[in-house]
Amino acid sequence: MLYIGFSRNNRQETYQRSLLNLKGTMNIDSFENWNQCNRRDLLTFISFFGVMGTIAFLLNGCRLSTGIRQITGEVLINGRRVSPEQLEGPDGVLVPSDASISTGSAGSAVFVIGRDAFLIRGNSRLELKPNLLNGKQNEISGFDLKSGAILSVFVRKKRTLRTLTAVIGIRGTGVYLETDSEKTYVCTCYGTSHLQVKDAPEISETVTTSHHDQPRFIYSGEKRIEQAPVINHSDQELILLEKLVGRIPPFVKPNRNDGGKSSKSDNPHSSNKYGY
Repeated sequence: MLYIGFSRNNRQETYQRSLLNLKGTMNIDSFENWNQCNRRDLLTFISFFGVMGTIAFLLNGCRLSTGIRQITGEVLINGRRVSPEQLEGPDGVLVPSDASISTGSAGSAVFVIGRDAFLIRGNSRLELKPNLLNGKQNEISGFDLKSGAILSVFVRKKRTLRTLTAVIGIRGTGVYLETDSEKTYVCTCYGTSHLQVKDAPEISETVTTSHHDQPRFIYSGEKRIEQAPVINHSDQELILLEKLVGRIPPFVKPNRNDGGKSSKSDNPHSSNKYGY
């Protein structure tokens, strides 16, 4: 995996801190049963979410309910700072589908809304957009990333993601975004995304990938879309986010001939019982 800084000099440093918070994370080649929690998974969740968060995870059948599940540093929801003590309460910290979320330079947060899961990095500002068509309070139609970076995994429904320079239409993908005033970085980690230059929608591209195949930079002033390297996100993070909502990434599939252990998928887009 290639890691390159993006716009801010501390972006890679922030990413490395995020990976340290994922120490002991799950090995994609050693899953035992996606309907159960193995010992490695429990150790991962205890280190990442704490004891109370892990208990909540177990009580939900190895799925985590809507809300914030882990924070580091400064994290604000609708202008109010979230404390680690709040996460240990009986109700946790819910995230409204129309919330504004911001993080400080050393801040990050993992949160779940419905069947979508997110990891927002430091120096980020995000505005969620509720799904007004079905009236569900725990479902979004998309979001506006005003600054910073976010890794997201989505249920197979349409979502529209906006940044200062780009509009991205997705459906059931894993996607990583970084943005500043000049450009947006988009990695469609798997699935299909329709990319547009925000101020010139006629400049567009549809990208279908199986495993970080076609990252893109989307420029506003120069109004172009160009190839980019893979930067600042990992398979382990995608696996963790998908497991929070009871799925596995399509680049991993269970091998039904060896007791449920998983392996890299030969056909990441094939339909399976995990929702892809």
